[in-house]
Amino acid sequence: MLAATEGAMLIWNNIDPSAEGEFNDWYNRQHLFERSCIQGVLRARRFRMLEGTRRYFVTYEARSAAVFGQEEYLHSVNNPLARTQAIVGRFSDTVRTIHTVVERHGDDGGFVATLRINAGAAEREACGRAIRDLSAKRLALRPNLVGATVFEEDASVSSLPNTEKDIRASRDERCDWVIFLEAIDASALGGVALELAEQLPPPVHVEIGIYQHIVTKYHGSSRDF
Repeated sequence: MLAATEGAMLIWNNIDPSAEGEFNDWYNRQHLFERSCIQGVLRARRFRMLEGTRRYFVTYEARSAAVFGQEEYLHSVNNPLARTQAIVGRFSDTVRTIHTVVERHGDDGGFVATLRINAGAAEREACGRAIRDLSAKRLALRPNLVGATVFEEDASVSSLPNTEKDIRASRDERCDWVIFLEAIDASALGGVALELAEQLPPPVHVEIGIYQHIVTKYHGSSRDF
């Protein structure tokens, strides 16, 4: 994990199966480069689903959540290239949310679990307290886990309008918190994720996904398109 990372944009989505090959080529050869070149974005990591409801997941790690509200990023999402417009229009079931890092501990793993957490206004305080009490450090020290991060949404940045959002066929969903677990073995993740979900106060809503890492691009990496 990158020690300087204090914010991240997290996106989960499905894609029209007839466009999946083009989607992956666009992401790996064009889109990750576009986003990772933005000042303040440190790296992008892509994942493919093993268990869950959204087939793909991507993280853009940044020096702060504010990077995604600054002029350079907003110019990019408000002026998408033609190929980007065509692919983004084929997204479905998109969750796009921008977060600050509450706590981070450990290293990167080849497999990750994401817990997307939403709470009503009445439950937010208790839920936030329960999430912080879980401790990323304690989670990262569990057998076969190598890292953990707790994120809290920066709603002021997540809610900003942009052209790419408008291109998608349905409105993006968001989430209040994300717990991100990294492991050396996918089999270690499901049970831990379920256990954590059960520790959160009802009626908090939690969606779990298990993913395998497929590609990483760092800020300043070479252009592939």
